[in-house]
Amino acid sequence: DEDVTNGDVYVNIGSGSSVTISADIGPRDSRQKVKWSVSSEDSDLYTNRVEDDTTISLTPMDKTGLVTVTATSADKDSTVKAITTIHFVKLATSVEIKNLPEKNEKGDYFMIGGDKRTLTTNLATESGLSDRNVIWQVIDADAVQDEDGNYPDSKYATIGKYSGNLVTKAVEEQRTIIVKAWVAADMDVTPAEATIVLYPGASSVTAKAVGVEDGKVELSQKTVALEAEVKSEEAIQNVQWIISNSNLAYFETEVNGQTKKVSSITDTLTPTLHLKAAGNVRITAKAVDGSGKYDFVNLKITAPAKKLVITKNDGKTIEEEETLKLASNGNMTLKAQVWSVYDGLNEDNSLLAENQKVKWYIGVEDDNGKLVRSSAASISSAGRIAAGTVEENTTVTVRAVSVEDEDVYDAVDVVITPQKVRTLALFAEGGKFSETQDKKLSGTVLLDAGTVYKLYGKYYDREQENYFDVTSDCTFRSTNARVASVDEDGDLTTGKSGSADIYVYWTDDANGGRMQTVKVTVKVQALVNEVEIAQPKNLYVRSGSSLRLKATAWSNKTAGTKAANQKFTWSVVDLDDDGNPKDSSEFATMSGSTLRPKSVTEMRTVRVFARSAENDMTAYIDIAILPKAACQLTLSFNDMDGEAQTGTVVVPVNLMDAGNLNLALYQSIVYKDGYIYTDSDESLALNDEKITWKTSNKKIVAIEDDLPVFKGTGKVTLTARYNDKDNKQSATAKITLNLINAVTEIEISTKVAGQELVAGRSISLTAVVKADNDGTQVKPYNKSVVWSFADEDSAKYATINPRSGVVTAKKTAKAGDTVTVIATAADGYGVESNELPLTICALAEKVTIDSYEDGYVVPVKLSETANPLSLHATVNPDNASQNVKWTSSSSSYASVDQEGNVTIKRANRKVKITATATDGSGKKAYIILDIKD
Repeated sequence: DEDVTNGDVYVNIGSGSSVTISADIGPRDSRQKVKWSVSSEDSDLYTNRVEDDTTISLTPMDKTGLVTVTATSADKDSTVKAITTIHFVKLATSVEIKNLPEKNEKGDYFMIGGDKRTLTTNLATESGLSDRNVIWQVIDADAVQDEDGNYPDSKYATIGKYSGNLVTKAVEEQRTIIVKAWVAADMDVTPAEATIVLYPGASSVTAKAVGVEDGKVELSQKTVALEAEVKSEEAIQNVQWIISNSNLAYFETEVNGQTKKVSSITDTLTPTLHLKAAGNVRITAKAVDGSGKYDFVNLKITAPAKKLVITKNDGKTIEEEETLKLASNGNMTLKAQVWSVYDGLNEDNSLLAENQKVKWYIGVEDDNGKLVRSSAASISSAGRIAAGTVEENTTVTVRAVSVEDEDVYDAVDVVITPQKVRTLALFAEGGKFSETQDKKLSGTVLLDAGTVYKLYGKYYDREQENYFDVTSDCTFRSTNARVASVDEDGDLTTGKSGSADIYVYWTDDANGGRMQTVKVTVKVQALVNEVEIAQPKNLYVRSGSSLRLKATAWSNKTAGTKAANQKFTWSVVDLDDDGNPKDSSEFATMSGSTLRPKSVTEMRTVRVFARSAENDMTAYIDIAILPKAACQLTLSFNDMDGEAQTGTVVVPVNLMDAGNLNLALYQSIVYKDGYIYTDSDESLALNDEKITWKTSNKKIVAIEDDLPVFKGTGKVTLTARYNDKDNKQSATAKITLNLINAVTEIEISTKVAGQELVAGRSISLTAVVKADNDGTQVKPYNKSVVWSFADEDSAKYATINPRSGVVTAKKTAKAGDTVTVIATAADGYGVESNELPLTICALAEKVTIDSYEDGYVVPVKLSETANPLSLHATVNPDNASQNVKWTSSSSSYASVDQEGNVTIKRANRKVKITATATDGSGKKAYIILDIKD
């Protein structure tokens, strides 16, 4: 009966019920009849449309969407109508809480008070829902409904009404809460509930090993009982046990009905620890409630020596009835294992001792059971027995004693047997073996297929150090007659490829009828008897390319039988001018069977060898190495020393011209059958008819009458192209020239005119650098100079900076000593300056202006000084430099030149005229001119 005019109606398509809309037309006495219309974007939203004068009923399909229902008055002249929108939605019909915490041993969900957790429901993942919103509430398990039937929120937890974020509070004892979840879009759906037990967090965890003192336990104990206590009692009574080293101990647990060894277990406060090996191990007991509380037990597992067993070197047991034998001068190694727990029948029940060190003893037991040293044998600290020489069987006792406990030991007997005086060996003749020299066979021997060999035995006499024929017949046997058969006379015939073991037996009557046996493995295949290198299409190869060669190893080339082993070692050497091979190659390398030439500028010849990997049989072939291009042109420029330079060349145009350019041509022309008939290397004239020149800058280098001509300075690239139309060959060469003006003249002087050198003082020099090009002064490309002394004696009195030109007189220099300086052009073309002599003077001690005392005031009238006033200064001592520098305090009233001439210009001013020594001593003298009108 709800009024839905211009409103919305929500229908759950999952409920299976229809929706009915009724129309009420006012006033009440009006005609109660309407016309119904239904519109929607999808005609499959509903079915079973049923309508009458005032009602319409629609049954939803299994689809969501909007349907607009319009009721219009049936009166002809009426325009009254009403509209409502029906929302076909899919809502959850049930709700289930997800992402709940773990369960305890009782099967209850539990959390630690103070923890947080976000809960979800099935609505979050269920497909097709129109509304997934959930309303959450958490209450206490002992909560009581109020008058309206509602439960108060929990005192021990809160939850986001729409988010499901559960936040618990710390508790001092176990508390139970209930979480509820409703479908927000349909509160009639039965809500989901989940009961969660809140535990107080563990305040401490205590762990111990039962019955273990000082943390030490013997490995032989095999197991240790552990205990853990979790406080408080209300906390979860469960811990996780963790072993720090699973190689030393483990826990056992049942997994799918099988016992498994693990390093960590839970769900028990009293596990059993199984011991595995000696060492230090820590077992941690950690509370599972997330409180972070834990404790640990440190155990030192000891494995004292209890049993020692001597075995063979391969670890196999020496049986009780077994006799160990060792021939004279032979060696044998025994092994000792020390056990803490030993079960000879079941090794899995045995445990090795921690200390495996033993001491070895060997000798012959006396009547008291003591070992007496014997020359029959000795033993090393590693258990290696070295037998001596005995004339008859001699029994020695080997004893191994634990270093940890001398009462733990084992002993075995070893019989030392006399050494054989005569030793059998197998020899062969025929086939690949020389007719004049016997061949002793041993190990694995390579034999040719389809060949007959003669086998026979000889014995080696150690005393006479020689081989002798055996005195009785040998017996022969082959393990594979199809590969190699041998008859009673020792005739061995090889058949198909493969391997066979050949045994020869001989009874040595002179050695007590001792049977001796020799075993030789023969490998039968088609052996290499000849090596051939196939001739390639061309007997030459150019630099930058490669040539792959092929070799064949023949067993019988005439019969067309190839050898089984087709592997080769390839090498290459150079040939000298007489065609003789050298020891190595500088023009090529081999990569397998591929010849890889290096860069050459003219034809070279190499010899390539293919050597069989089976034996030393070798073949060779000679190959010509040609330059990369069949036609190569080189453009160079001869420097001042006449050396040809390529690439970028600096050229002093005021000293050299384009005639220093050189053209070199290399050509190799090859017949179609692969043989070279021309290999030339020659110089070409710059105006050769086959040469065409090109310049990158005509202002620097121009091409005139088919020749390059220097015109200016700067960088320019010259290109020469060679075109041999007859042989259809061409080549191009380039060179970059940096044309400059070289220094042709240098003049040097002191930077300060007249300045002279003083012991311990420095003066600066200056250089004027000039360049001349055919009588015209031009700007030098490099104005830098290198300063030096002109003679060796100068260096005794002074030093010179080669870059700055500063000359410093040594303190030991005396007045009158002379040094001579020159400057050389830094552009490298060798131009030197004039020689500049410098005489070393004494340091000035006093300066005097002649005729005047220092500071004297000289009255001067402007009207009476038609001529300049001339002054002269004297520097003491006499051997000091007499050069001074004249200055005026006011040049606009009275000026002075460096000759001491004073010019009076204006009156009514006192002007100070000063003479200062130029040697850097700072000594000076002055007078004062009092100028009047």
